[in-house]
Amino acid sequence: MNLFLLQVPMFSLFLRRHFFSTKLPTLSKVPTRHRTFALREAQNALTDYLHATRCLPFTYAEHIGNKALCSLMSLIAKVDFSAPTFSKSFQKFLRYHPINEFEVFFESIGIEYSMVSELLPRDKVFFSEDVILFDAACTLCDFGFPWEKLGLLYMAESSIFGMNAEQLNRRLCGFKGFGFGSVEVIGICLAFPFVLLEEGQVRAGRIERLLSDLKLIFLDFGLGRFVEGDVDSWHEMCRKLRVFYDLDSQKGELGELIGRHKSIFIEYTEEELVNKVDYFCRFGVKKDEVAQLILQCPEILKLDLEKPVFNVMKLLTHFGLSNEDIEEVSRSYGHVMGTNKMANLPNVMKALGLQEWFFKKIKDGNHMLLADYIARYPKEEQDLDYQESLRIIRSLKTRVHNIGKLNFLLGLGFGENTLSINLLNHLHGTSTELHERFDCLLRSKIEFSRLCMMVRTTPRILNQNSETIEQKVNFFHQEMGTTLNHVETFPAILYYHLEDRIIPRYRFHKWLSGKGLSCKKYSIRSMIANNEKKFVARVFKIHPAAPKHWFEQFRHGKLPVKISSVSSDPFWELFLSILAAKICHRVILQRKRSLLFNPVNQHARFILGFSSLGHGQAFESSDCEGLSQSPCCSPATTGHNKLGRSSSPAQKNDLAALAASRIFLHNYFRISNSGFRIEISPSRSKWSFQHVHYISTASTHQSGLASSNGGNEQSDAKQKKEASPEECDEAVQDLSTIKAKAKAKKLEESDKNAESIIKSLWAKILGIGPAIKAIMSMSRFKIYYLLFLCVA
Repeated sequence: MNLFLLQVPMFSLFLRRHFFSTKLPTLSKVPTRHRTFALREAQNALTDYLHATRCLPFTYAEHIGNKALCSLMSLIAKVDFSAPTFSKSFQKFLRYHPINEFEVFFESIGIEYSMVSELLPRDKVFFSEDVILFDAACTLCDFGFPWEKLGLLYMAESSIFGMNAEQLNRRLCGFKGFGFGSVEVIGICLAFPFVLLEEGQVRAGRIERLLSDLKLIFLDFGLGRFVEGDVDSWHEMCRKLRVFYDLDSQKGELGELIGRHKSIFIEYTEEELVNKVDYFCRFGVKKDEVAQLILQCPEILKLDLEKPVFNVMKLLTHFGLSNEDIEEVSRSYGHVMGTNKMANLPNVMKALGLQEWFFKKIKDGNHMLLADYIARYPKEEQDLDYQESLRIIRSLKTRVHNIGKLNFLLGLGFGENTLSINLLNHLHGTSTELHERFDCLLRSKIEFSRLCMMVRTTPRILNQNSETIEQKVNFFHQEMGTTLNHVETFPAILYYHLEDRIIPRYRFHKWLSGKGLSCKKYSIRSMIANNEKKFVARVFKIHPAAPKHWFEQFRHGKLPVKISSVSSDPFWELFLSILAAKICHRVILQRKRSLLFNPVNQHARFILGFSSLGHGQAFESSDCEGLSQSPCCSPATTGHNKLGRSSSPAQKNDLAALAASRIFLHNYFRISNSGFRIEISPSRSKWSFQHVHYISTASTHQSGLASSNGGNEQSDAKQKKEASPEECDEAVQDLSTIKAKAKAKKLEESDKNAESIIKSLWAKILGIGPAIKAIMSMSRFKIYYLLFLCVA
């Protein structure tokens, strides 16, 4: 009973350590009071199975059985639990269900259970299928390596477990030639696993330089005297040295410096050293300079560089920045001004572009200025407006979300000011997501200070996921071949849609340049930022037929007017039928009024198009020519000069609008004289109606000829014989007769066209009978909506 009480806390500690970070097996079939008993019996059964059945040495079988707890729990969950018979049941399960020996092995050497599945060899279950792996582990264990720490070696250099026992023993014994004992060698190997590799597997001389430095530090400078004689203590001390060894780019220049300041490694923990190193590395300077700063100025390790608050202007003044530079900083970097935590100091200096200047000040012996500032200004006061805004934020329901975004901005170097508060409404996403997006842009080689300025002016660039940002940056680099200066000067380009806007417009301008239609090189801002109307108008100025090619070949997405699933929904069939009937009725009334009251030379045009297809049909060659002239304008009103160019600036916009509107229609009609045309195609979900009234150009043409030949008539007047009065009377009578006949024929044709329109319209209305029958299957909302349309 006492043994059970002692084991329960141990089992609880195991659960807290292994089962609350990742999703791991549970013992749902085993009652809580029997779980420790079940786990102990399973350990004994697994050890006996590996030793007796799989013929493993008992020492290694016991290591695996006692340290593969998660794998054991997954096996226990597969066995029906009964306290009196559980031991025999589990032994029987192992006998008839062989386990994956590599799974329990990897967990036993200290590798996390969640990572074991990624390391399992394919098509191998037993140690006999990979003898070298297990023999290498046994050799290291025999030398003195703790079994549960072998995973550190495997995760760092898995090729170590591909070496045979002779190679490993030769490498380990060779380290003793530098004057180290077995415990020291084990600690060094656990902290620097690459020393166990052969010379050909690492850079030449790297291992020799490291061992020479370690000999200098531990033996010559006597650091080894301050280390206890166990593996864990030597491993911990070697990990501290590894922090600075990784900062040494030359791998061999810091040995003497470390030995002279060995007190650092005695007084401070590994975590404290890592935090200080990471803090100064955030200034963006070379790592070996950071190592030299900490080793040469160990007093800096005593400073609290997390909680104290500093004022940016006071700190710059304290470190000796000139008044002119301070005024320039205050004027250009208002988003950084104010107070901030000392933990954000590196990013504050990077946001100002002064990180190298500030780090050089500290490195050149002015590191005590930082300590003096903290002592002189122990508590900086925040801006009053910022405090009031912060109080309001903390009273909101979304305070946690907003505080997270605010901490993100402060971490970038933004100051505690109202500008940072105002940016919160424009940033969308959690602080973690915003960090990922910012880091994605930072990886694209944008300078930190400029990127902060982009966030200040255009915070929306961070409101898209990292994948989208990366795709856009790659497109700018690879296909457009532009530098990121364009992104810095026009950051809004990052939140335009890549597939629907950036790529089509860029490739269309590239096509225009390739065809020789556009000699002017447009900037990215002019290509992307203009709306659709301005873009089409500019393209039309380049070439009249260019808008047609843009909409047919390059423009992505759907047309402006869309009705989805028209052909399959009887509701929309009936809706479009009623709408077409009302349009035809109104146009007929308008036609009658125009025949009664309007002059002959007036014209009207009405176009309505519905589409769900996405793109119109291809235009013929004659259509492209038609983009340069408006069929709605008579020759008398076009205002052409002698060179044939339009004299009215407003007509260019009309032409552009006309070109775009004709693209939106799937079918368009040209009807000479006066006429109507209705196109109803429910099968293709297209409805088009056009009413075009053209005037006769005979008289205009004659007048144009008369005006163009006026000079010739005057020059030849003397040569021609003057007509007699009788001939003039006959000519006038013939002309009157011709005009009367033409007018009668014109009226007759218009009446016939009107009758044909009415007949075709009536036929279409009768064709909606099946749609009316489907009303019974519609919802009440759709029926009410149809009634509303009919009344309207």
